[in-house]
Amino acid sequence: MTDINLGLILDDSRADIGALAIEPLPSGEDLRGEPEFETLETEFRKIETGGPTAVDWKLLNRKTLEILQGRSKDLVLASRLVYGLYREEGYRGMAVGISILRGMVAEHWEGMFPPLSRERGRAGTLDWLAEKLATTVESEPPAEDKKLFALIAHDRLVELDTLLSEKLKKYPVAMGPLVRALRPHSREARQAIEAQAAREAELERAATEPSAVAAPVEPPRPETPAETPPPAAVVPVSTPSPVPSASAVAMPAVPEIAVGEGAEKALQTLFSTAARIATAVRQEAPADARVYLCARFAIWGQIDRLPPERAGKTLLPPPQASRLAEIKALHAAGNYQDLLMSAESAFFSSPFWLDAQYMIAQSMQALGAPYDQARIAVAGELALFLKRVPGLAQLSFSDGTPFASAETISWIAAEVEAGDGANAPGADIDIAKAEATKLAQQGQILPGLKLLADFAEGRHGERDRFLARLEVGEYCLRFDLLQPLLALVGKLETIAEKNGLAHWEPQVAAALANLSWRALDHKNAKRFMDEGQLLESKSAVVSTLAGLDIVMAARFSLP
Repeated sequence: MTDINLGLILDDSRADIGALAIEPLPSGEDLRGEPEFETLETEFRKIETGGPTAVDWKLLNRKTLEILQGRSKDLVLASRLVYGLYREEGYRGMAVGISILRGMVAEHWEGMFPPLSRERGRAGTLDWLAEKLATTVESEPPAEDKKLFALIAHDRLVELDTLLSEKLKKYPVAMGPLVRALRPHSREARQAIEAQAAREAELERAATEPSAVAAPVEPPRPETPAETPPPAAVVPVSTPSPVPSASAVAMPAVPEIAVGEGAEKALQTLFSTAARIATAVRQEAPADARVYLCARFAIWGQIDRLPPERAGKTLLPPPQASRLAEIKALHAAGNYQDLLMSAESAFFSSPFWLDAQYMIAQSMQALGAPYDQARIAVAGELALFLKRVPGLAQLSFSDGTPFASAETISWIAAEVEAGDGANAPGADIDIAKAEATKLAQQGQILPGLKLLADFAEGRHGERDRFLARLEVGEYCLRFDLLQPLLALVGKLETIAEKNGLAHWEPQVAAALANLSWRALDHKNAKRFMDEGQLLESKSAVVSTLAGLDIVMAARFSLP
């Protein structure tokens, strides 16, 4: 194999910026909160509302390069730079950006920002980049004259992936999808270089051999044309080994589990490997339930107790603002495939954020029957996890963001804990919800409501009918049908009181109270109830919740 000098081919001094030290501190200073950082943050955030074309990538890239070279080795900025350089310069920019990132990880891992203690944040940033670029490469492959840059990007990425495998201990990053997307273009470029090198070597050999001048050239004989092929045909080019098909999964290396070194180390190796496998396979088989079982084993399997907290607030940082904005935009656009992938990635970086599980289940429901078994897996694993760490849903992140929103708590109570996951995904109610939601997203909100209401009234048994009516209420709230929602909630509260629901099924009763509060707290509630009625009704809901879920009641009663 020809030894290819990637640096010589790229010939771009910017590629070395990541590895270069900053004086007097090699990794510089943390600029978060500084005007320079906020300027870049504001510009980058335009992607969340206007898409990539809304961002001034030339400005963003120039200022980011200045900071990385002389002010701060910041992983978040460097990861965004890779994508930004691609947007501005194509595959050449991607090669430069990945080279910068590789240099930073190789030379400044201990001192760069975010600090080493925020390994989860670092992993989340790299996950975002890998997912973003993998999709881009698959949809916009390099032209023939750009495949050399794809080769450089691929080889530097492989080096980066190797470094990350050594340095990330708890939160592995799967670069596999991006490596796999670049691989065929890299291979073609490498083969072209090797073929050209072989041709040049053959010509040089022929020119330096004495017999090449003295010996007469015998004309080709028609009866044996194979003995005198064209010059290019005699060049010895090695045959490449078989390549996996595009649908094959490039699996991460599975290390040997050294049981003799202690149970804890063996388990950590097992968890880390499972996380890598789950992330790699998810890109190719997102509907496979085993992917989500594997992921939850890897992430939740390491957790056996609640995180330290004080008055319900933990020291854990909330999910990244960029991830939250991305999820919100995908949900608003009805892009459930990408929402599923984004929410699952958020789960890896923020395993206590239960809203991610709710959004994953919602996405799978919207994606239809192929995801039924995966929804069962997600709800079932969540039910088991909540049994192992009871009280988790009532905690919050360091900034006060709850681990579980009111909607998520309602979902957990009505569908996850009520049936331990068995009834939530894959049941008839989910099919009806998916069909109703699809109609609503097509502008047919009332036909969607009728479909769901008809389904609820056709259920056999009071309990199933009650749960289905709760889903009708959730639909009304989601699509701002507040007046019928308030009427429905009143009817359900009467049924609940008559049948002593709070005594027999407190979780379902709490889900109803949760729905009632959100209806009363809706911005348009004042159009249908006066201020006094609203305050009285809210007080009644809190009173009911106090006997069912005191933490939720306290949360709702806070100003």
